[in-house]
Amino acid sequence: MNPPLEVAEGLTVKGRCPCGTTYTIVNYSEENGSKCPIQVMAQLGKAGGCAATVMAAVSALATLALEHGATPERVAEELKSIRCARAGPDELSCVECVAQALEYSTNGDSGE
Repeated sequence: MNPPLEVAEGLTVKGRCPCGTTYTIVNYSEENGSKCPIQVMAQLGKAGGCAATVMAAVSALATLALEHGATPERVAEELKSIRCARAGPDELSCVECVAQALEYSTNGDSGE
């Protein structure tokens, strides 16, 4: 008999960067009555290409960091420091969009 399915609660945050629209999904686990981010999945609105590959790598590494004890705040802090040559001074890179989504998922704001 298969074990019963568990539903992971999460949210999707839409962002904008020079390469297009980003969608970041953050899934939670309930620990001691509080929500704890356990998984990050991010993608650009465009399919394929180098930027999509980077977003997949960022997602995998952010999830791995969370699995190994990094706080969501620490992961977001590291991601916010990664800029892109295509992003102007008032624009976010696609990686910074992931950082803001992670901050929003834990604090309810984008950290700005």
